[in-house]
Amino acid sequence: MDDSKYGWIPFYEELANTIRPLRADRSALYNKAKEIYTKAGMKLPTLESDGAPVDLDPFTFFAQFNKRITKTNRIALAKAIAESFGLNSPVPTEFAGIPFINNQRSTFYSFRSDPGRGERDIDNLWDLFESALDYADSPNAVNRESFIQSLSRVLPQKGIKWNITMGLFWIRPQFYLSLDGRSRWFLGLPDSMKNTVKKYSIPVLSASMPSDIADNANDLFGKNEMMDAATYLSFVERCRSVLDKGGYGEYKYHSFPELSNYALAESGSVNKQIKAFKKRKPVGDIDDVVDDEIADEHDDALPDFDSDEDDTDTTEIKQADPLKESFNLVYFGAPGTGKSYELDKLVHDNLQDHYERVTFYADYQHAQFVGGYKPVMADGQIEYRFRPGPFTRVLVKALNDQRNNYALVIEELNRAEAASVFGDLFQLLDRSANGMSEYPVSVSEDLREFLVENLTSEGKDYLYSQIEAGTGDDVSAETDCTRILIPRNMYIWATMNSADQGVFPLDTAFKRRWDFRYVGIDEGEEYSDMPVWNEQRKKINKLLLEAGVNEDKQIGPFFIHRVPDFGEESQEQPGAFDNAMKNKVLMYLFEDAAKYHRDIFSIKGVDNNALSLQTLCQAWDKNNFGIFRGLEKIEEVKSEPVEGIGSGESETPDAPGLTVDEQSVPVQSEATAVEE
Repeated sequence: MDDSKYGWIPFYEELANTIRPLRADRSALYNKAKEIYTKAGMKLPTLESDGAPVDLDPFTFFAQFNKRITKTNRIALAKAIAESFGLNSPVPTEFAGIPFINNQRSTFYSFRSDPGRGERDIDNLWDLFESALDYADSPNAVNRESFIQSLSRVLPQKGIKWNITMGLFWIRPQFYLSLDGRSRWFLGLPDSMKNTVKKYSIPVLSASMPSDIADNANDLFGKNEMMDAATYLSFVERCRSVLDKGGYGEYKYHSFPELSNYALAESGSVNKQIKAFKKRKPVGDIDDVVDDEIADEHDDALPDFDSDEDDTDTTEIKQADPLKESFNLVYFGAPGTGKSYELDKLVHDNLQDHYERVTFYADYQHAQFVGGYKPVMADGQIEYRFRPGPFTRVLVKALNDQRNNYALVIEELNRAEAASVFGDLFQLLDRSANGMSEYPVSVSEDLREFLVENLTSEGKDYLYSQIEAGTGDDVSAETDCTRILIPRNMYIWATMNSADQGVFPLDTAFKRRWDFRYVGIDEGEEYSDMPVWNEQRKKINKLLLEAGVNEDKQIGPFFIHRVPDFGEESQEQPGAFDNAMKNKVLMYLFEDAAKYHRDIFSIKGVDNNALSLQTLCQAWDKNNFGIFRGLEKIEEVKSEPVEGIGSGESETPDAPGLTVDEQSVPVQSEATAVEE
């Protein structure tokens, strides 16, 4: 065995021996973990729902440096461990064959707030730790029975499944076999990849164990349920017998760490072939392909490092449940259909305040969206510092807080050159079935430095694990934050009106990365409290349709809102409907939707070819809806006089309101803003 690759073994075994006495002082073990992370320049992940744990088991302690982190950080943690505990073994710089735990599930116990946690769960883990060391160091019948009894008490605990075999491997890697997902797959070759071969046209690998052991492995692993303690030990002993023969077939291994390294290497190679296959196949040809990260590991595709932990119910970092919504979603439709309202409702119903809103406009740039250097005052001097844009701010929040979902809300997506604004982030919009970007992108040095400074250790771990899960790449050699992707708990939702003036077209490649939700011209009309307006609006739309105007230029029910309906005069908003009709509807029709279709109007004595907006507004004051072809003037019904308000038929000179001449000129009013 190559000592340079497996030098971590004596280091891990010495560490296990060193922390054994801390069973009597578990708070000291937690303080050591915190000290180690601090020395390494990192923040210790959350180990209890309400802060620092009052109790800690040795397997969880080991898990904190056997997660998906960069190789640089792993070495830094190993150095800090050696210093904090005074270990004599050389600090390892290679970690071949170590299976890494799921970053989001790195405790071997449930949090105290979980009703499924037992009173003796952590004590049982310490019992197993001690009995495992005793049996590995002195493999006699008494220690064997003690180990079986200890493991039997641990297995029913919430949060325990195959992951416990990884913990046993860490503390005595030469003696206990890890049955993480990739090792189970490797031990069951070739049958374990028969469906992979069929679906992805990948050459079948040869067996890693004699057929009797491989068949037994597939039987034991097929239900994806952890075997009992005695069966596990018996299976480990059968596999150990193969080690004495120097492995099996083309796989030359003499130890469990070497066997594990083969499993990681071979499964990584197959995962990359699966990724390459998916990239080659047209989208329509892979409907039956399940993403390898979430697939049943004995059915479709290859398991990831820790897919066997996906249902262990540990609660170190609870990931946000995915929303039943598209990850990239655009609401589109005619003006006034309530697109922004629908999107706002979606955001507040699902995300509370975990979102950021940005509005695109013609001059909006990539540097504003992602971030760039801006001048700031520091100690009386002007300095230039990187300032993140909305995309980067939401990305950092989502990575740092995977317990919650986040959204970037973009209003008026096509009022800027959207593909240019996204730039190289365009590629991140390709999302897998679980929402994660399929293809990470490299970032600029400026953005990288910002991410390094602002991502927590949990956030970085989450980023690396997502990259590794999505690409099959080993991220341990990556420089911090050199690549990014959009995580599964970050949504990008937008609105757009394709027929509005001054908008940019979206190219096909950009559009196909989004799901579009059409908001119909009459959608949500039941929520309108303006029945007269809504009825007349439909008649106007019918005229537009007959004139050949597309539906996306017609008028939605909320084009006018927050004002009294026609005929419902308000003392607080005198003449509000008339102003809204002239300032919004008539202006929109005259300048845009009916610009080349004046025949929808019918004003006595006025040639439509010579029609002006002023004439149109003056005609409205006299005939209201009668200015439209085929529609009749609606006679207003006067309300009963209210005490203190004049009840004459005509308005007195001092009564509120505008004269006809004043009303003939459109006036902008915030109260009548169009609801997109």
